[in-house]
Amino acid sequence: MYSDAELFVDDFQALQKIQENPTPKNLRDASAILRRLFLDSPALAHRVNKERRLPILFQINLRNISNDPIIDDGTLFMIEDPSVGAADAPAVKLDQFLAHEICKVGGTTMSVKDTILFFSNKAGGVHVSDTSQHDMTKYGRLLKLNDLDIGNFPMAFIVKSSIVALQPIADYLRA
Repeated sequence: MYSDAELFVDDFQALQKIQENPTPKNLRDASAILRRLFLDSPALAHRVNKERRLPILFQINLRNISNDPIIDDGTLFMIEDPSVGAADAPAVKLDQFLAHEICKVGGTTMSVKDTILFFSNKAGGVHVSDTSQHDMTKYGRLLKLNDLDIGNFPMAFIVKSSIVALQPIADYLRA
């Protein structure tokens, strides 16, 4: 059996590899890792950080990309890649990061948490499930605007943001 520290380091390294090659399959795999790190109870990131209590801070900005040609029925917000980890970006804690709306189209919103859960629980990260009779149906529709699979973009940003936020814990555990 692996220790929490070993699992964390393995998951962190897997996220780094996924960031280098963010294919749709790799991003679905990332959702399972992110769920384990941040959403399972108790979250792996909190378990390995219990003694040291290093801050888990996400430095992100949101940008309005409403002029993007894939949008036809509302405004879409996404985490902006260049701001991830930027010194002038606001630092938010995990709960605030998970609550951040990544996408908003015509009254339907999707937070970081919603994205992770949809990819892990419905889209194949951990489970594959019929979304037709579930609350997550609207997220599936949102991620397929104009038949373009835009879901990979928010997941890639979540992966990058998470690597930046978790780097101090990974460094501590490897020391």
